[in-house]
Parts: sequence; structure tokens; C-alpha cells
Amino acid sequence: MVLIISVTKRKQSYCFPNDTVSDVTEKIVQWLIPLTTDHPSIENLIIHTGANDLAKKQSEILKKDFSHLLGTLGNLKMNVLISGPIPKAACGDENYSRLLMINRWLIKECSSKSVNFIDNHKILQEPKRRTSYKKCLHFGCED
Repeated sequence: MVLIISVTKRKQSYCFPNDTVSDVTEKIVQWLIPLTTDHPSIENLIIHTGANDLAKKQSEILKKDFSHLLGTLGNLKMNVLISGPIPKAACGDENYSRLLMINRWLIKECSSKSVNFIDNHKILQEPKRRTSYKKCLHFGCED
């Protein structure tokens, strides 16, 4: 999970590589909401999460966790973006199908909650970007 917080022209990134969507929600409640009260100048929040949850193969629980996260984000007075899970270079048919289903669901759910969604799945379908992506090691995935 990665959080990127923008305060006017300054940006801060926080990385919690083993966190799940429910861990992210907990961090937002315990840490970020109080921080925004003390620092109302925070303008943007980008959250990249979900990859660790996909490995558990529990799509309905993941949807519930994302719904809870999106509800929590509604309490923030800033521009929020959810960055969708990124497919592993060689994730297999079942995992790819699960990723595609979650991604489609997130597009609709984020839209209904007025949260911006970054569709990494669509971005990585472009041949040039897919080739670049496969050259790097991502979340322990090998080509």
C-alpha cells in the first residue's frame, strides 16, 4: 500500500508494503483523519492498495473492505484518488480474471462515491507500457 499526500507543492509518500485494504482504512481513521484536522491545507490523497488482498482469493471480502475504505474516505475534505491494483507480469488466468473483476467493480464503486479512480489495468493494456512494465520486478513477480 502506498499513500501519497500533497500539501500545496510538497508531496509526502508513505509505503506500507504488506498492508491490506482493511489496514489502509485503519491507518486513515487512526492517523490521516486527525492529521487533516491539524493540517487542513492537505489537498490530495492517492491510495494504491489491493494487491496483497488479491492473493487471498476472497473477492467478496475484498469488495466489502474497499466499500468500507471508500466510506471512510468520504469523511476527508480533499481530492482522493484510488489507484487500482496492478497486475503481475505472469499472474495466471484465474488471478487475471479476479483482478479484472475487482477493477471493473472499483470503477463503478468509486464513481458512485465520487472518488477518482486510476485504472492501472487499462493503462497497462497499451503495448508500449506493458513492455516497460514487464522489464521491472513488481511485488515479487518474475517475468
